[in-house]
This record gives sequence, C-alpha cells and structure tokens, in this order.
Amino acid sequence: MSKGGISSTSNCVPCCLSCNGKKSDSEVLSWYRKQNFYDPRRAMAIRAWFNDDLKLASVLLNYLN
Repeated sequence: MSKGGISSTSNCVPCCLSCNGKKSDSEVLSWYRKQNFYDPRRAMAIRAWFNDDLKLASVLLNYLN
C-alpha cells in the first residue's frame, strides 16, 4: 500500500514482516516465484486469496499443513 493501494484482499498479502520488506512494491507472485521457498501449491492459495475466494484459500492452506 506504499504506492497508494487500497486495503482489500486483492492488495494485501499475508506474510511475515521480513518477507513483506523484501517484497517491497514488487508484484507478489512474480516475487514469490523467485524465492527458494516457492511452492506452486501455495501459489494456488495466494491466487485464490487475490480472487476473494477465501474459502478455497483456506482449504488449500489447510491441505498443505
């Protein structure tokens, strides 16, 4: 939101303070793909989150854990 974004699920990413700082103003999925902890299944959950499908995001994350 550093560039005037809004507080909506499409603009907010749940991540730790360190990752949020490293991501800075990069597009989250582009940034995430470059990380050594990238997991395509988690990327699916992030996409669901962006699409306001919080139920699917929750199911995917629970499946991974």
